[in-house]
Amino acid sequence: RKSLLTTLFPLSCSLRSATCIPKSMMFFFRLVILVGTCASSPPWPIEEGGSYLLQTATAAIKASENAEALEVISVDGTEPWKSQRREERREKRREARTTTTTSTPIWNSGAGIVGIKLNGKGDFAAFWAGLATDIALLVGCYIAFLILRKIYPMMYQANQESFDKLKEGRLKLTESIFAPVMASFRISVDDVIELAGLDHGMLIQFSIFVMNQMLLIGIPALLVLSPLYAFSGGHAANSRLSSIGFANVKERSLICYPVAGFVWYVVLVTQIHVSRVQEKEFMQRRKAWLMRMPMPRSHTVLVESIPFEYRSVSLLTSFFEEIFGAGCLKDVSFIRQCGMLQSCIRTRDNCSQDLHEAEFQWDKSGEVDSERKAKLETALDAAVTKVDEEREKALKTDEGISGSAFITFKDQKQSIMALNMRYTADDEEFVVSVPPDPGDVRYNDLEMDPRKVAATQMVGYGLIAGIFFGFIPIVAGITNLLTLESVSKISFLNDFFSRNPSMAALWDGLASSIGLNLFMSFLPTFLVMIFSACFALKADAWEQHYIQQWYFYFLVVYVLLVTAVGTSLWDRVRELVENPTAILKMLAQSLPAATHFYLNYVPLQWGTHGTNMLRYMNLFKFLGFRKVCLEETARTKAEPEDQDYYGMGSRSARHTLIAVTGLVFCTLSPLITVLCFVNGAVCRFLYSYLFVYSETKKADLGGVFWITQLRHIQQGVLIYIILMTGVLLERANSIIPGVIAGSSAVVWLYTYRRFNHAFHLENLPLKDIKASASVEKRLSVKKQYVQPELIHHEDSPRARKDK
Repeated sequence: RKSLLTTLFPLSCSLRSATCIPKSMMFFFRLVILVGTCASSPPWPIEEGGSYLLQTATAAIKASENAEALEVISVDGTEPWKSQRREERREKRREARTTTTTSTPIWNSGAGIVGIKLNGKGDFAAFWAGLATDIALLVGCYIAFLILRKIYPMMYQANQESFDKLKEGRLKLTESIFAPVMASFRISVDDVIELAGLDHGMLIQFSIFVMNQMLLIGIPALLVLSPLYAFSGGHAANSRLSSIGFANVKERSLICYPVAGFVWYVVLVTQIHVSRVQEKEFMQRRKAWLMRMPMPRSHTVLVESIPFEYRSVSLLTSFFEEIFGAGCLKDVSFIRQCGMLQSCIRTRDNCSQDLHEAEFQWDKSGEVDSERKAKLETALDAAVTKVDEEREKALKTDEGISGSAFITFKDQKQSIMALNMRYTADDEEFVVSVPPDPGDVRYNDLEMDPRKVAATQMVGYGLIAGIFFGFIPIVAGITNLLTLESVSKISFLNDFFSRNPSMAALWDGLASSIGLNLFMSFLPTFLVMIFSACFALKADAWEQHYIQQWYFYFLVVYVLLVTAVGTSLWDRVRELVENPTAILKMLAQSLPAATHFYLNYVPLQWGTHGTNMLRYMNLFKFLGFRKVCLEETARTKAEPEDQDYYGMGSRSARHTLIAVTGLVFCTLSPLITVLCFVNGAVCRFLYSYLFVYSETKKADLGGVFWITQLRHIQQGVLIYIILMTGVLLERANSIIPGVIAGSSAVVWLYTYRRFNHAFHLENLPLKDIKASASVEKRLSVKKQYVQPELIHHEDSPRARKDK
C-alpha cells in the first residue's frame, strides 16, 4: 500500500506540473492509475480501507459500489456484468441497505451519490495518503505556475505594467523565478484593496479571519478535548483517526459535560470575533471606500418605478427641483429600450472584427486581397451608417423611455437625503437606491417593466427550488444512464467492454461519479442562467452576490448536511414541518458518522487552489487568440476568467463553506481545525498574488461579499449548536448537557440580531461629507450614466479605419 501511494500519486502530480495537463484530464489520469492497478491486483483487502483511498482521491465513488469497482474480473468468454454477476451485485446492495451496526447509522443513499463514505477501519491510512496527495498536487501546481510565469508573463503578471505601485518599491517583481513567493508575503490587505478593490481585499481578510478563528477554537479543542477523548472517552472508536474525536466517547460518559461547556465557548468566541473583526477591519475601510467614491456615482441615485406622467427629462427634473430647490440636478438620464439599435451595433462589431482579422492575416502573409477588402469595408460603412441613424432616432423621441432613470445631484448631501425620502403615498413609486458603478450597469435589466420583473422572479425562484429538490434525483438519473449495464446496450461499447474487462471495472466504478461531477461543475452556470433570465440584477456584480448566497446554501445542504438529507430533500423538509425538533436527532445520527470524509474534503481544496494559480483556461484562450491577433489583443480577449465559477460569488461561497465545516465539526473532530487553518493560509498566500498581479480588476460593491460571508459564518454557528445539542441529548447520561449546549442559542440569537442592526454603512454619513471633499477619489472607467449604445465614440470602427 505504501509503495503504491508513494509512487503513483507523486508521479501523477509531477506529470501534471511538468506538462500543464488540465485539471479534468489529471483527474481521469489519477483514477486510471488507481482503479486500473486495483482491478488487476488489489494490494489490500477491501474492508481495510482500500476503497476509501479511491474515494479520497476522487471524492465521488459511491461506497456501495466500491467493491464492484475493485473486484478482479476474469476473461472466460462470458460477459462479466450479465446474468449471475448482476444478480449477485443486486443482492449485495440489498443486504447493505438492510444491515446496520451499533456504531454506524443506516447508509444514506443521498450521501452515497455525492461520494461520502461513513467512518470505518482503514480511514487513518487513507487520510494520510490523501493528505500527501493533496500537498503534492498543491506544490506541483505552484511550481508549474512559477515556470509558466517566466514563459508567459503577460498572463501571470500583466498588472505590473498597469499600476505604478507595482513598477517600483517592495511590490515590484524581480527576474527571479521565485519572485512571486516573496511578493505574496509582502502583499497586505490594504494593498489588495488599493489595487483590486475592497471586495477582493476583504476576501483576503476573510482568510485571515478563518485562520484566527481556527486558532481560537482549535487550540483549546486539541489541548483539552482531544486528550479527554483519547484517554477518558472509553475507547469506543473503531478507527485510529477517531481516537482523538468525540466518536471515541462511550455513551453516558461524563465527558459530555465539559463538551457542553465547550459549545458555549465556541459560540461566544465566534460571535465576539465576528463583531470585533467587522468593527475593526471593515467599518473604517468601508467608510474610506465611500469617501473615495468618484463622480458621478457619489452624487447619483437610481430611481425606479417612475409614474408615467413623469417619464420625460423635463417633467422629472421639475419634480425633484420642487423638493430640493431649483438647479439642484446636474444630469437626468432615462433608460431607453434600444433593441433595434443594439442589433445594429452587433452587426457593426462583427463587420469590424472580420475586417480586423483579415488585415492581420494580410500583414502576416504580405499579400492583400483587394476584392475581399473592398467588400468588408463596404459592409462596415453600411453598418456604421445604420447605427448612427438608429441612435439619432432613439435620442430625438420619447418613445421607448422606461420607468428607470439615473439622477445626478450637484450636492452630495442632497443625493444622500434623496435615498431616505418617500415621494408619494405609494411606496412602490419612485423607488430610490444606490446606483452601481457606471461601467457595471446592466441597462437591459433596468428596461424591464416592474410587473414583468415580479412575474419572472417567481419563475426564477421556482427554478432554483427545482435545482434544490431535484438534485439527488437528477444525479441519480444521470448515473443510472451511465451505468455499465445501460451503456453496454450500445453494441460497440458492449464489444469493447467484453474485450477489456479491466476497463469495464473502471467504468463501473466511475459511472456513479460522472453524473455528480457534471452537475456540480455546471451548478454555478445554471444559477447564472436563472439569474440572468429571471431577475433584474441592475449590475453584473450583483449577479455575483446572488451566486454567493444561493451557491453557499446549496453547498451546505448537499455537502455539509447531505448525510441528513437522505434520498429526498422534500421528505426531510416535510418531516421538519411536521416535527421541527426532529432536526436534533436527524443531525445527531448522521453527521458524526461522516467526520472522516470532511477530514479528507478540506485538504482536497488545497489542490483546487493550486490549480487556480495556473489559470489554464485563460492561458489556452490567450494562446489561441495569439494566432489571429496581436498579443495585447489576445490577452484582452482571454480575460477575465470564467465568472460563473471563479467570480467573487462562487469563490466566497466555497471559502465560507470550508470555514463553516471547520466550525461545525470542531468539537466532534478537533483535527479539522488544523486543516481549515492551513486552508486559510493557502488562500491568503495564493489569492493575494492572483488579485494583485494576474487578474483584471472587477466591479466593486464595497464589501457586500464580506458582510454576507460573516452572516453565513454565524448561520454555521447555529448549525453547530443544533448538531451538538442533538449529539449530547443522544449520548449523555441525562438531558443536562444537551440543555446547556442548546441554551447557547439565546446568545447566538441576540448577537446575530445585533450584527444585522449595528453595522449599517450603506451611505456616507452626512457629518463626513465635508471631510470627503479633500480625499483623493478613485479612478472611474466611465464618467456618466448613459447607455453605451447611445454614446457616439470617436474611436468607432470607421474612425479607426480612416486613421
